[in-house]
Amino acid sequence: MIRYTIEQLTSQPEGQTFDRKSIRIAPKDLAVIMVAFANADGGTIAIGIADDGKLEGIDKHPQQVIELLRVPFDYCQPTVKVKPERISFENNEGKADHILLMHVVQSQKAHANQKDEVYYRVGDKSKKLTFDERFVTKAEYPEFVWKELIINAITHRDYSILGTDIQIKMFDDRITVESPGNLPSIVRLDNMRHVHFSRNPLIAQFLKAHKFVREFGEGVDRMYRESHEAGNPEPKYEQVAFMILGTAYSLLYSKESGSDRQLGDNFKKNVTENRLLLIIEEMKKNTSITTTDLARIFHVRRRTIHRDIDLLKQQGLLTRIGPDKGGCWQVNEQKEQHEHNI
Repeated sequence: MIRYTIEQLTSQPEGQTFDRKSIRIAPKDLAVIMVAFANADGGTIAIGIADDGKLEGIDKHPQQVIELLRVPFDYCQPTVKVKPERISFENNEGKADHILLMHVVQSQKAHANQKDEVYYRVGDKSKKLTFDERFVTKAEYPEFVWKELIINAITHRDYSILGTDIQIKMFDDRITVESPGNLPSIVRLDNMRHVHFSRNPLIAQFLKAHKFVREFGEGVDRMYRESHEAGNPEPKYEQVAFMILGTAYSLLYSKESGSDRQLGDNFKKNVTENRLLLIIEEMKKNTSITTTDLARIFHVRRRTIHRDIDLLKQQGLLTRIGPDKGGCWQVNEQKEQHEHNI
């Protein structure tokens, strides 16, 4: 849990994980912010501070404090997990007073207010979601497809090859499973959808007995069919040296992204450099922007954003001030003239 000082509470910009509200806020309005935080990255609400940063305090409003502490239970469906905290300060009358901090915990559930309205935190705003936007998600890969890639690798790898293992590699738009060994017996790349041969029959029988495999010989063909039915590109098998590479493509994959890879490393390097420069610009505009927001803006996974941020830090272009939640980004201006060398 982040520890705030009074100075931070009055000066920190409102953003993805921080908001401040007057002690006079209506419980139903506070519920909107709580729901939005819980449905996004979590966050902290400082109560007893006006929007302009003026300290109001809460000690003169004991009944209102009780009402606000009841909001997660009475106004949120299901209940939002909140950790309250009081921060003391001296008010303008020279008396001890307090600010109420309500630390909202990120949730894996979808939360709504009493009107069954779902909100999601975007920057410093709590966005009301339409019915169609309410966490309607579609898996990027059919479950059978990615499982079959792994099962095939375990069943058919050449266990006589030492010094390497089955490797599962995840990219922004595809999963590749690498398995040591050549294609067995009469199996070829152009007939493997319909020709079956078990290099390791005991392993195959074990997997079938435990229902990892339904029928021998149907897996690869079913991968193609399920990918087509789900709207995904066809999976692909390749023989590279002594390794078999099986790849499933996600819904994010496009012909353009595929051709990008064919253009070689220089093109990919330019794409990354451009994204790094744009990340810096986004952080200048919003120092509290989250990796979730950046991933959404650039249509990549969060781990891609984390790699980009690590590179910016290594180049001295970026510094993180404070913790992951509640902290902010600092763009190092003196380094900006070297950005084109990232």
